[in-house]
Amino acid sequence: MRTRIFVLRVIAVFFLLIFMGGIGNAAVAGAKPPEDDPTEIGIEALQLIAFWGCSISQLPGEAKVAVDGYTSAKASVDYIAVRVVLQRWNGSAWADVVSHAFEKYNTSYVDGLYYSAT
Repeated sequence: MRTRIFVLRVIAVFFLLIFMGGIGNAAVAGAKPPEDDPTEIGIEALQLIAFWGCSISQLPGEAKVAVDGYTSAKASVDYIAVRVVLQRWNGSAWADVVSHAFEKYNTSYVDGLYYSAT
């Protein structure tokens, strides 16, 4: 079961980082970040995960962004989580701005929304 929990977390973070990488490149001037190497997703993950996603948006008229994510398993599991990680390219490396986990037990779906100052 620990392998399943780990796989769920890795997949959620992986897709969030890929999504955030595209936004970070557009928002920050200067040197471009290195290209991400494709990461192979194990067969165990494909047997457990039904769908996942994440998004980021700036709140109108405020100096905050909303970062949200969700993960859904194909069946109820003991533990499921999604971690949203907001990163900023500082010209030479990615730096975490905020990282927040949302977790649930004995269900097949978890989601969460986190507001952060920009």
